[in-house]
Amino acid sequence: MVSDNPLQQVRESANWVNEHSENVKINFDKINEFLDNLKKDDYESKSSTVLFPLNYSNSQQEINFWFLLDLINFGSGYRKELHEACNRGAYETICYGLMGMFLSQGGKLTANFLSNMSLNDVSQLFNIPTQEEFEIQAGIYSYRDTPLKQLVQSIHTVLKESSEIVLKLGFQDFGDWIWSITDPSKRSSSSSSSTTPLASDLIKILVETIPAFNDQAIYKDHRIFIFKKVQLLAADLYRRFKDTIPDRFNFTDINDVTVFTDNVLPAVLRNFGILEVSKELEERLNAGGELLPGNDEVELRVQAIQACIEIVSIAKKRTDNFIKNDVEFDYYLWTKGKDGAIRKVERHYTKKTIFY
Repeated sequence: MVSDNPLQQVRESANWVNEHSENVKINFDKINEFLDNLKKDDYESKSSTVLFPLNYSNSQQEINFWFLLDLINFGSGYRKELHEACNRGAYETICYGLMGMFLSQGGKLTANFLSNMSLNDVSQLFNIPTQEEFEIQAGIYSYRDTPLKQLVQSIHTVLKESSEIVLKLGFQDFGDWIWSITDPSKRSSSSSSSTTPLASDLIKILVETIPAFNDQAIYKDHRIFIFKKVQLLAADLYRRFKDTIPDRFNFTDINDVTVFTDNVLPAVLRNFGILEVSKELEERLNAGGELLPGNDEVELRVQAIQACIEIVSIAKKRTDNFIKNDVEFDYYLWTKGKDGAIRKVERHYTKKTIFY
């Protein structure tokens, strides 16, 4: 029976995929080798909290920014095209655009503003070209869509759809909505009956309300829950506000949150030999072709979740352990993926997704 708790749904899904995976396996010997070589100073420097150089008028405005950042944190499938056109990767492009929007609107990224943005607005604010000039014949030029237009359309659609939902709920922006959801006075009526704030309560509401957060897939006729972006949002809010607004964001179930699997984590884990892929899949990955949504993509993403669950569990049994939980470990692995040698490992890319 599938749990009603979204965090347990992800963990149950990861365990099920691990038991049925064909092309992606976990090498436990490599986990111990990885932990033997893991340096505390490197780990701590790469798992610290990242803040943005913005001035917020109140906590709700900052929460609104974090919500939007994680909501549109996708586009990894266009990484190479973005580097060529903008000299930035997917995440850097999203950060650039969102900070620009924040500054241009004086921090007031309201749902009304976002729902009325045009495709051209998104293209200009995020500096992602949707049109390019080309020569039809000598001296005669015309314009055509760039390969990045689909990404701009996806960002536009997600912002518009999500903003219209929150407006119908009666809130002016996502920050106000989150502030209402996390109101401690409402906790007694929560289905969890918890007296402390729970990430699972917040995540459950968000995945049931915002389609762009409902990250799941069908794998071998089995529903697999992944919930990458919405878990990341819960973790970001926890790390940013657990000390300053503990009654809302010091989630007592933070250790149940899994890693936020995308295309970076599987590549990092492959680099360390922890994830082993079949020869056929390895050849496809190394060839640099697109990996369409399907079983192989699910196995790469979800086996990364299970591998990290195993790593953290094994680490906690060691006397020299300094890994607190999967959340902290994710920040480390994702940042580690930016290191020179690891960055060269071919990542899978999937363009037809709004989840990473």
